[in-house]
Amino acid sequence: MPVSIATVSTWSHNLGGVRGVQRFVLFGSNAPSDPGWNVNDRQTFTPIAEVDTADTAPGKFSRSRIRCAGKPSLGTFRWLVWCVSPATGKAENTAYQELQVTPAP
Repeated sequence: MPVSIATVSTWSHNLGGVRGVQRFVLFGSNAPSDPGWNVNDRQTFTPIAEVDTADTAPGKFSRSRIRCAGKPSLGTFRWLVWCVSPATGKAENTAYQELQVTPAP
């Protein structure tokens, strides 16, 4: 069942002082069944937001929060996909700890 989404938040752990950066593109889909992973298919997936926290100094933990300014919802989706990019020059991925999706009222 599609849900109207108010916010999407992520938390990451800055493991070893190098893996707290969050780099991802968030996509949504309303496909009636499993849409697969081809996020480049614009008939199936809609890009919602691109996040790159590299310009902020992460502490022990980092948080990002996506919301639509002036609107109660990011859109209505049945599926969400986070397409992450490496956090370090060694192609290490971020140590994501939690993903939270909050429905719109």
